[in-house]
This record gives sequence, structure tokens and C-alpha cells, in this order.
Amino acid sequence: MIGVYEFLPNSEFLTLVGGVFCKDDALTQKLCGNVLFLMCGFNQDQLNTTLLPVIMGQLPAGSSTNQLLHYAQGINSGKGVVSVEPVSVCVSCFMCDLHTRYKHRQMCRLLALPTKYREFSYGMIKNLAIYGSLTPPDYDLSKITAPVFLHWSDNDWMADTGDVRELQSKLPNVKGSIRVPLATFNHLDYMWAIDVKPLLYDTVLENMKKF
Repeated sequence: MIGVYEFLPNSEFLTLVGGVFCKDDALTQKLCGNVLFLMCGFNQDQLNTTLLPVIMGQLPAGSSTNQLLHYAQGINSGKGVVSVEPVSVCVSCFMCDLHTRYKHRQMCRLLALPTKYREFSYGMIKNLAIYGSLTPPDYDLSKITAPVFLHWSDNDWMADTGDVRELQSKLPNVKGSIRVPLATFNHLDYMWAIDVKPLLYDTVLENMKKF
């Protein structure tokens, strides 16, 4: 609640900066867009620049320090971890760079390509108390029996096609693996793309009606 265990929390200062430097008449607006592209993939045509103050005002959105540590554990052990926080994903690539001394994000992902998903490690003694073993167990994705549709894109720097195929191979009830029909569609486009409704949301809603 007070941010003690939060990594990169949102702040009023960053919201103010985004409002000043990213608005439509600001000479620095393109810089704001490029900051997003460098993190998540380039797609200038689908970026609504008028929304940049809103987008930048919410980044970073904050993340648990344990979540960041969980990513680092996955990278060091070679076991992948699952998260839904874009900030943590960006940070995990940065952490991978630090640990492997590779600066190229694609190489980072190749080095840390997950084969299993492992729970959080509290250290050997606490692991023994919590899990009954010195190391944390792997998540059993075969237990996820709900019907799943995987929506993915070629230009998503945070969930590349290899990761999607790996996940699909482990989930027992995948009803569809659907590529967004735009080669430049990136990670943030799932929320902010100008044409996200016809490219993605219409299909998502159509599939939801089947269940």
C-alpha cells in the first residue's frame, strides 16, 4: 500500500512529465513514442499519439519486488516464469542482460527460453517448509483444463512465437492459436492500437460466445 515492496511504482512526477513532453503540440512527442517502441516493438502506424500522455502517465505501473526476483530466478535456473505485468517483463530482459552480459534482447530471450515454469524460491530452508523440497516445484500446466485461445503477434518482443508454441504444447485444452493479422502488431498494441478492435477484440469476443 505504501510502496515498500513495490518496484518502479507509478508517480505523480512521471504523470506530469508525460503530460508535458508527450502531448500533441510537444516537440518531444516522438521521443515518447520511441521509448515505448524500444521496450515493446515498433509500430508507428498503430500508435494514437494523442493518447501518449495517458499511456506514459501509467508507465511504469509498478510491480512486486518478489515478482522481479521470480523472473531473475527463472533466468538463472533456466526455468521460465509466468507473469502478466509488462513492467516486470521489461525488467526481466534487463536483468537477463546483467546476468548474461548480452545486450541484445533477442539473445536474452533465447538464453532464457523456458522449458518449464517454476514456483517462487524462498531459499532452501523455507522451500523445505513450504514445498517439502529444497527447490521449488514446477507448475503443472496440464492441470489448466479450461478452454484457451492463444492470441499472438509476430512483433511482440515480450512474448515471441517460440514462447507461444512452447505454452501451446503444454496446455491440454487449447481451442485455437490465432495470429494477429498485422506483422507489426506489438506488445502494447493489444491495448492501445488504433485498429485493435477489428484486428483482435472482435475475434476474442466471438470466441468467448462459444463457451
